[in-house]
Amino acid sequence: MRPPKPSLPLVAAIAFALAAAGAAAKKQYATPVSAEDFEKLLQPLAEQAEAYAKQGGDPAPTPGKEMASIQYSVQSGAQLAKALQARHKDPLAEMHIAWQLLQPLSMAGDELLVRLRPAMVELLGRCEYQPMPDWPASILQTLAPDRKDTPKNLVELRRQRREAALAQKRNAERAIVKHNRMAQALEQTLKSLLVLMGDEKADQALLARFRSEVQMKWTTYAHTLQAIRGQAVRMKKEQAKVYYDALLDVVREHPKPREHADPTRPAYSDTGNSTFETRPHDVPAETLKVVNLLATSAREPAVIVAPDKRPPRKPGDPRDRRR
Repeated sequence: MRPPKPSLPLVAAIAFALAAAGAAAKKQYATPVSAEDFEKLLQPLAEQAEAYAKQGGDPAPTPGKEMASIQYSVQSGAQLAKALQARHKDPLAEMHIAWQLLQPLSMAGDELLVRLRPAMVELLGRCEYQPMPDWPASILQTLAPDRKDTPKNLVELRRQRREAALAQKRNAERAIVKHNRMAQALEQTLKSLLVLMGDEKADQALLARFRSEVQMKWTTYAHTLQAIRGQAVRMKKEQAKVYYDALLDVVREHPKPREHADPTRPAYSDTGNSTFETRPHDVPAETLKVVNLLATSAREPAVIVAPDKRPPRKPGDPRDRRR
């Protein structure tokens, strides 16, 4: 008995998959090295960055397609460092350009990363989160709802003033959130690269950022822990020991869970000062979990993590039923 012939849809699917695999294998990468190479590369990146900076609202940045076909070599280091440290008239566009330039570095070698460490540490210092403003009492009074005894001839005038004041307030607040979202995108990329280097100064810069985030009660501390966690079991003993000791020190300084604010998640208010969303974060427990991952590489003892203090379940909770 002959085996059944494959159906036409199956044949077409196999042919498409083979064609896609062949196209992927033939993908060509450009390696910018000279000043002219980077000048050509920077032109579309600058245009995209300026367009993002001028865009209204509070959107997060999205990467362009240009960097998907770029790879760097050690010879790219000098011009890349120069491009990363270049200043732009608009700080938002400046961060956007640097963020895009960093994307191919996740596949770069250690030598290139270490060469770029001064530029990346300097960039990390530019990633500062802006707080929501405290508005003057005059603005907040304008935003307040009309009283019931407001004369009818003033109702329309107050409505117009209220709408103008709210537009001014909201535009300023959205600009802050947009700045913070751009800073976060750049910062997360930098953190993932700094921890890869195995470089003492890069590690100290990352740990300094973590201490600051915990002190300022920003939720971005979690991104730093995530970057460290991703490399914890691959670190050499000396690097792991640095992180192990430093993270334990932070837990000793801040031993209790606290409220942390997310600088990219606004809680807009039409009548009062806007804020950022906050919620409790158990930084000590989260940090100790990373410490215990580092313990193996650092050849240090693990630390007991206190169990989560969750409210007791109600009788009959389905999660208590045995399967």
